[in-house]
Amino acid sequence: MRRLAVLLGAAPLWLAGPALAQATAEGAAALQAGLAAITAPLQAAGRDGDARWEGSWEVEPDGAGYRVTWPAVAGTLTKGGAAGAPAIAHFRCKPDRSVATPVSEGVYRLHSASPWDCVLEMEGGRRAFRFTSRTRSEDNLVDLTQGAFTETSATVEGMTIAAAGDGTAPLASSSRMEMSSRGKPSGRPGRRDLVVRSTTEGMRVAGPDGTERFAASRVESERHLFDYGHDGEVRRYLDLTRMIDLVEEQQRDPASPKAPTQMLFSFAQMVGSYGDRIRSSTTYTGYRASVPGAPGGSFGVETLKVDIDAEGIGGDSGRGRVVVTISGLAGWAPFLGDWAPRDVTLSVAATGVPFRSLLQAIDSDSTPAVLPRLAGLLGQAGSRLEIEAAQLRTAAGGALDLHGSVRADAAAAHGVDGRAMLRLTGLAPLAAFLRSRPQTAALADRVDAVEALGRAVDLDAGGMARDYEIVLGGDPVLRVNGVDPASVLRASQP
Repeated sequence: MRRLAVLLGAAPLWLAGPALAQATAEGAAALQAGLAAITAPLQAAGRDGDARWEGSWEVEPDGAGYRVTWPAVAGTLTKGGAAGAPAIAHFRCKPDRSVATPVSEGVYRLHSASPWDCVLEMEGGRRAFRFTSRTRSEDNLVDLTQGAFTETSATVEGMTIAAAGDGTAPLASSSRMEMSSRGKPSGRPGRRDLVVRSTTEGMRVAGPDGTERFAASRVESERHLFDYGHDGEVRRYLDLTRMIDLVEEQQRDPASPKAPTQMLFSFAQMVGSYGDRIRSSTTYTGYRASVPGAPGGSFGVETLKVDIDAEGIGGDSGRGRVVVTISGLAGWAPFLGDWAPRDVTLSVAATGVPFRSLLQAIDSDSTPAVLPRLAGLLGQAGSRLEIEAAQLRTAAGGALDLHGSVRADAAAAHGVDGRAMLRLTGLAPLAAFLRSRPQTAALADRVDAVEALGRAVDLDAGGMARDYEIVLGGDPVLRVNGVDPASVLRASQP
């Protein structure tokens, strides 16, 4: 019995295994060589946008574990992605330091506690952004047999992005971020298939004057990335700074149509940075944004969820689906009262998308001037967009329901053809509401004209709706229930 007690008492020591063994110089050399082998494919700059490791790994014995100094992570982006083209941005993070603890044969857990400190320089160093955090706790699981970092988890507090050196308020910040990833080698050196999850609390983006532009109390995200490399990290940081610039530009000139278009382009480039395939789901809670010129000057939502599923991003025959769900939309109530949109659902699917050519075109020109070129690329590819569902609901009972299909066709008279069905509910009471208020009375005649275009439909639950058969691609390019809607709307103008 006594022997059994001794054996049971020693069990924790057996289970601890290599974790309690003294680190050795030989073990340090093996770990250093293994880490160097993992990052060797990224030691050179590689193609445009690839991150690279500057310097070398240093591993030293430290009790039962090892002290690890990482090489610095850096990257360069060139104009249009062309080899030998001028560099437009440089990215570099200070070398990290970790404590490595053996977990099993050839497997180590690297714990880091040093805060983030990274710099992105643009325009030859004339503009720079610094990425920092107040605290950081990160664990990376490395498997030397697989030759990969297989798991990562991190908690970061007090993250900020600020213009370097000018002492102004941060352009972006968050109070707390939690991130984790789990992956396996994809088959190409330095690249993996990953599942990445993150939660951000207290997210805020400000303008150059320090006032809030948009914010969210909580953002939750899950992304499935395929054949992913560190080049995506560099590209996303660049796109983030571009989007901050565009928010500032729109504040300076609210009437300019350029900023919204370029923000959409930057978002497309960010999706393109993830690799050939991505599945992503992001939920924003307590989202609010300033909107110059809008009633009340801002808008917000209780929850906003965006789901993206796309593949073939690296080629010219891809497909994708986007689902957007919004609940608790606020911002137009001062203007429309209970007729303001409250809940929105949008589900669209695209096939035959020339992702590669589109992204290359946007890289070369991210202004609205590129739109005809993008339309031409879509037409040549015969891309198709299925509007699976587009729904809008108001607190007063108004509703919009749309579904249909649109195809880009280079041979068509206007480059597009398609059909859709639209149902609008509550137009008559909406017109009466608008007419009752001086600030909206002028819109009532427009609503009457839209109602007159529709075919009356009795609803099972009572009340009446209007149906609209929409045809694209004829002459005129748009017909609604066989009528040119532009002529009807012109006639409704006072």
